[in-house]
Amino acid sequence: MNMEPKYFQMSLAEKQQAVETIKNALMPKEEIKFAFVYGSFSDESSGSNLPFHDIDVGVYVTGMDEKESVYYGLEVSEELSSLVNVSVDVRVMNFAPVTFLFHVIRGQLIVDKDEDARCALMEDVTRRYLDMKPLLHRAIKEAYSS
Repeated sequence: MNMEPKYFQMSLAEKQQAVETIKNALMPKEEIKFAFVYGSFSDESSGSNLPFHDIDVGVYVTGMDEKESVYYGLEVSEELSSLVNVSVDVRVMNFAPVTFLFHVIRGQLIVDKDEDARCALMEDVTRRYLDMKPLLHRAIKEAYSS
């Protein structure tokens, strides 16, 4: 069994088409209030044609608990992967740690059905992340100093 990770490569136009396909698939899902594409796939500063492992999508949902959200993320991942023929990793944002959420909200917003909820979450995450950032840096420094 080959354990090597699979990498994909797309032109900028192909990436834009994949994002549009994902957006169109997520829009009709009433439980999704907003969604972001984040990670190496959406990082245009690293170059538009670099290989990537998967497309990372963060979704904020209503009406499900943490356990349900895990299964939901897997289900939607499979659906989107089959639509774009690339591995898609969907993570439900509702129960995620602040450090992860800060990374997600810096990505590309692709669905926005509840601007008030999105803005409230973004403000809360940014405030909490910036409050804890000095502690994170100190902990990392201590962990790697000799």
